[in-house]
Amino acid sequence: MAGSADGKAASEAVIEALKPLEAALRSGNLPNPTRSGRCCCGPSPAMAPAEPDVSLHDPRAGDRYLLCSDGLTTVVGAGAIRNSLSAPGDPEQVVDRVIDPANQAGGPDNIACVVADVIESRS
Repeated sequence: MAGSADGKAASEAVIEALKPLEAALRSGNLPNPTRSGRCCCGPSPAMAPAEPDVSLHDPRAGDRYLLCSDGLTTVVGAGAIRNSLSAPGDPEQVVDRVIDPANQAGGPDNIACVVADVIESRS
């Protein structure tokens, strides 16, 4: 998939935003309850901030979380996403499986997607 400057900047912003979560996941030092949310913002004053959707979850070993942009959810239905997330595979394989239908549909918007599996702490 050909990238754009906006797409690269968005991907880099997602990666930077997820670094604290990755560190917390690796250390097993997650806040309880874990908060997840959706919020759109941009570097341009023309892009008004949106109200985030926030929900609380108690993560359990075996849970799988998806963080994605609307480039995925506007093209791929919830059922197809759910099926992709439910199938076996490591997070990287699941990301590929989740975004393939969006790309096959022409990928009309940038697609950012992260899958995280909750695992048992190894203490």
